[in-house]
Amino acid sequence: MLREGTQLAQGRYRLVRSLGRGSLGEVYLADDLHMRRRVAIKIITAEATTCLEASAASQARRYIERELKAIARLDHPHILDLYDYGEEPWQRLLLLYMVMPYRPEGSLAGWLRLRSQFGPLSPQEVCDLISQAADALQHAHDHQIIHRNVKPSNLLIQLHPRQPRRLHLLLSDFSIARIAEASLTTGQIIRGTPTYMAPEQWEGQPTCATDQYALAIMAYEMLVGQPPFQGGPGPLMFQHLQKVPPLPSGQNPALSPAIDRVLLQALAKRPEERFSSVAAFAKALERAATGRALLLPDSEEAANTAGWSEESGLIEVRLAISRSEARDGTRRRLNVAGEEVEVEIGPGVVDGQTLRVAGWQRQGAHSPLSAEEALPDLLLKLDVVPDELLAGAAAGSSGTGPAPTPVTVAASAPLSSGTCEVPQLPFPPPSPLLHSGPWGPGRAAASQDRKQL
Repeated sequence: MLREGTQLAQGRYRLVRSLGRGSLGEVYLADDLHMRRRVAIKIITAEATTCLEASAASQARRYIERELKAIARLDHPHILDLYDYGEEPWQRLLLLYMVMPYRPEGSLAGWLRLRSQFGPLSPQEVCDLISQAADALQHAHDHQIIHRNVKPSNLLIQLHPRQPRRLHLLLSDFSIARIAEASLTTGQIIRGTPTYMAPEQWEGQPTCATDQYALAIMAYEMLVGQPPFQGGPGPLMFQHLQKVPPLPSGQNPALSPAIDRVLLQALAKRPEERFSSVAAFAKALERAATGRALLLPDSEEAANTAGWSEESGLIEVRLAISRSEARDGTRRRLNVAGEEVEVEIGPGVVDGQTLRVAGWQRQGAHSPLSAEEALPDLLLKLDVVPDELLAGAAAGSSGTGPAPTPVTVAASAPLSSGTCEVPQLPFPPPSPLLHSGPWGPGRAAASQDRKQL
């Protein structure tokens, strides 16, 4: 731990006090003497830079510089800025530091601890938070950056005076796990936070889907009150690699089966079995939370009205098919707008794909319909889900099998529908820090600091 008053970058930054320590480094409140502002500085722990050979250290520094430059170029309203970075010699060690905005409001983890007294968050509230984080992650993925350590304590809070009851999230610590790994000796490597680590991350092969998995763990935790897997690093690794998560609705009966399906798909063991992107996961969760999700074959509710766009002349419907059906192709008999129609889906379709079905007619009709009687084309939007979720579906799922049993699907919301209203989250009493000047927080305020990790 560095002492109060320690200076970095040739005296530009002066450390004030420690804000908290994590497995990958320590965060300090500091004064930026050049810009006259308070900042947060994250420093990779001192012991992390020992025992590196000169050539390995040089290679690590080049990698770290490339990674930090890429992170600094990220420009998104839900990503915490990276002001500055550098190296500093200290007692024969070389410290890596990153300078970021200081958010006195703290992190989502701290807020959730205070918020827990009000009971679990509603699905709509969770969707608003997950959507913000997913937007930030999707922006990073589009720039070939994987976060690798998505968790509530890495989502900082920014409050706006005009929306005091809504949380504005800022995702921080991009690639810190990878940067720390590049600075560590082989025996000291820490790849992330075990509670949120996807199976492939335990095996040292993270992908963009790894961030989706961690975000789904967060969503599960906020909806249920606890993560799906618990225990020490060893038991957690086994559960992430081998165990199917308990159904969220089994822990919170207020949750719908649609939410179960979305979370279980995002928590699939194999990355390719999750949603095609973190943005697709967030959208699917919103649909499930707002009741616009698809109905699976075992649903007793018929879709008597479909999303019919008079301007386009299309009926928009959603259909869930299993992964094996997506791979091999399938036929389904649908009940759409009170009419029964059989559709054929070719092999090789993917989650989220849209198919246009033209020229369909009522079952049992033996002659073509007149122009006046012609039915609108179907715009069929596919959701590919794990096979086990479709247990009990039509036995004739292959093109060569028996005639398929009727399947009812719910229509998606019309394309012209508006966005869901942003929920107003009850916020705990603000910290005294919010009433202090940026250059003079008192000791009482200092004791209220939330960890900025």
